Order: sequence, then structure tokens, then C-alpha cells
Amino acid sequence: MLIPMCPVCRYPNQAQANRCAACGADMPNSALWLDELAKPAPTAPKTPPKAPPKAPGDITLRDLPTSPTPYGGAARAWPPAPVPAPAPAKAHDDGLLAADTEPQQLAEAAAARAAKRASVRHARNRVTAATAPDTVPEVLVLDADTPARARLRDLLVAFGFGVHVVAEAPRAAALLAERPFVAAFFDIVLDESDGGAGIELCRQAKQCGTLVVLVAPPLSPVQRVRADLAGVDEVLAQPVARGDVARVLDARGVALPSDARRT
Repeated sequence: MLIPMCPVCRYPNQAQANRCAACGADMPNSALWLDELAKPAPTAPKTPPKAPPKAPGDITLRDLPTSPTPYGGAARAWPPAPVPAPAPAKAHDDGLLAADTEPQQLAEAAAARAAKRASVRHARNRVTAATAPDTVPEVLVLDADTPARARLRDLLVAFGFGVHVVAEAPRAAALLAERPFVAAFFDIVLDESDGGAGIELCRQAKQCGTLVVLVAPPLSPVQRVRADLAGVDEVLAQPVARGDVARVLDARGVALPSDARRT
């Protein structure tokens, strides 16, 4: 059966109706099947609601992984850095260790060594004075140069020695045969240019137990070998200084009768 239906409000009207009894709209010459009435009217497809637009100042926060590794793995516990081993302590000549001594202790040790050397020197001077209290130790000076001879004589006299000065080797040899000398300062040659008189004089003084000091310009290696063979104990470079004379005598155990360092 065909029933006219309003195309506007879909109200079923009587057959042959020209207007809709419900809304008054014109009825076209058309009909709808009854089974189409059971179908719901088509509706527009629903679209998901759109999210409201974000404000320009909105900030989105999200959780970050707590792993300290760059790829998000499990945190790795690194072993502690190894402690470097202490450097071995350096031993000094006096047996002290720099690692377990303070600067003040090192200074005290150096002062103790200096005091010990001074006490040895003072004891040696006291023994010399006790054995020969009325004797002045004598030294012999041989130098053909008058100003150099006078300078060395003045230095030795200031130290309290009895000084004998000569200008020729034969006179020096005669004095060595007559009396003992604690030291002899010779300005001689160590070759055969003087007929070997200088070398023979050194050997004579050595046999007498006299300290032989050669006063000469700096020696060449060959001259130093000749000096050793002749029996020279020490070499002093010209011009001779007061400190050099004191150093040589002190190193060889010859006490200075008027040593300013003695207390």
C-alpha cells in the first residue's frame, strides 16, 4: 500500500492529499513504501570532536627517564678512581728521608753536622796546642816572583805561622834538610827545563812529611799527572786567595794557629 508522506516532516497523509495535514507543505505526487518508514532517517556521519587549540603560551610536560646513560639503559655504578701510590721517599746523604722529615728537622740536622765538624777541628787545635804550646808551626814558601812571594807570606803570617820565604830551589832544599815544616808552597816547573830541581824538591818535602802545595797557573792534564808523580798534594791557582789557603790547610788537617773560626 502506498501512503503519501510529507517530504518535509515525513508525516503520513491521506491518499490524494495535496497538502500535508501536519505542516501544510505541498505534497508532491510521490509515495513511499511502508517498509521504508521503519528505516531511520539518514543522519550525517559523526566526526570526533576536535581538541581545543592550544594557547600560544601552553607548555606540555612529560616525564623523562631517570637513567643517566645516554641510551636510557640502567644506571651504571662506576668504581672509584684508584688512589695513586705515594712516591718513594728520597734519602739524603745524612740518612734522613725527605718524606718523613720537616724542613726544620733538616736544618737542625745540617746544623748538627756543622757543629760536629767544628768540634773535631777545635779538638785537633787543642791537641796541637797541648803537645807543643811554645812552638809556632812553620811553613816554607818558594817563589821567584817577589810580589807573589810577599803576598803569600803575608797571608800565612796572618794565620799565625812562622814563614820562611826563598826565591831559589837550592835554598829551599837546604831549609828542608835543617828543620821541619808543616807545609811547603812551591812555585816550580814540573818538566826538565830547570834540570829537574823542582820535581826533586817536591820529593824531598814529601819524604820529610811536609804537605806539598803547588802554586801555579791552571794545569793541563799532562802537568797534573806530572804533579801527582812528583808528590804534590794540593794545587792552588794564582793569584792565591786567603780562603783558598785556609781551605787547603784545613782539608789536609793542618791547624791554623790564629784561626778566626776557633772559639
